Amino acid sequence: MAEFVNNSLLKRSPIGFPPRPPLLRRAQPSAEILLGGSNFQVSNVDCKLFLIKVYRAYRPVRCNLNFWRGKMAKYQIAQVNIGRIKAQLDDPRMAGFVARLDEINALADNSRGFVWRLQTPESNNNTYLRPYEDDRMLLNMSVWESVEALKEYVYRTAHAELLRQRHEWFEKISVYAALWWVPAGHLPGVDEAKKRLAYLEAHGPTQFAFTFKLIYPPDEQFQQNIDWSSFRPCPAT
Repeated sequence: MAEFVNNSLLKRSPIGFPPRPPLLRRAQPSAEILLGGSNFQVSNVDCKLFLIKVYRAYRPVRCNLNFWRGKMAKYQIAQVNIGRIKAQLDDPRMAGFVARLDEINALADNSRGFVWRLQTPESNNNTYLRPYEDDRMLLNMSVWESVEALKEYVYRTAHAELLRQRHEWFEKISVYAALWWVPAGHLPGVDEAKKRLAYLEAHGPTQFAFTFKLIYPPDEQFQQNIDWSSFRPCPAT
């Protein structure tokens, strides 16, 4: 990992998305304080006052939201996923998968927050690309404006149907997907994607590569310490 970035920066703890810095958290009042004491009579006025107090106690801190919006605009989310197909693409067993490639790729191209996806000159997808020695290993990579936009496409569109059928066409792999932040405008290459995925498999989620289950927000210092020249350019656009 030393060839990519300073290891000490990987020790930062992950937080949920979107994160709320501890210093900006509001104290959570007890139910008795919210209700104005343990002895009270419920009325419409009491209910309204109670709801107002709850809203004021738990509403998001606006400056925190604006802070993270600014950081997200500077960075975009890249994703890679790989899979070992059970047969070559021209095999009848893969017909269901191949038949939907154009549909799913067009869906991505027209989705909110889509930025870029890996393609080869032979087609508008990357099924002809073989980045591993094993010629049955496929790799898919794309860049999105935000994690929310990527999640929307992956889990709330027709793409989710292919996820549910994945076992019909692909063999089981322990680590097959990785996410990471890139500066807006940066298009990751296959070499970078493979290194991010390999590091995730070896070390678990970090700023360098993580998953939907454990998302790291973009870290300015970490990004500045990445040696982007250590990644070979992408052979396909």
